[in-house]
Amino acid sequence: MMPRSHSTLGGKLLALAGVLSVIGCLPTQTCTEDVQCVGPELFPGLCLYDGQTGRYCAIQTRACPSMWRWNVDADRSIRESCVPPELVPPDAGADANPPTDAGADGSDIRIQ
Repeated sequence: MMPRSHSTLGGKLLALAGVLSVIGCLPTQTCTEDVQCVGPELFPGLCLYDGQTGRYCAIQTRACPSMWRWNVDADRSIRESCVPPELVPPDAGADANPPTDAGADGSDIRIQ
C-alpha cells in the first residue's frame, strides 16, 4: 500500500474547511405561511414571528419545552434554538410523535 500524499490530505482538509465555512454562513430565509415549512419525514412546520426580526420556519422536536425549534436558516440570533412557548399558537397542534430532534445539519426543513 502506498503512503498517502500530504498534498492530497491537505487538499481534502482545505475543501472540508471551505464546506464548513459555507455551512456556518447559511443565508437567512423568511416565510409567510405554514405550508412553506416542512420538517423531517414531512412533518408540518410552522411559520412564526420571532417577536423581533421576522417570520421564520419552526420544526417540531421533543427536545424543546414548546415542542418547536427554529430552523437552521432563521435569523442568526435564534437559529436552532427552542421557540419560546408564548410564540407558539395554542392551536399549533404539535404531532404526538415528533422527531426526537431534527437534524442540525441543515437538512431539517425545506422552504417550498
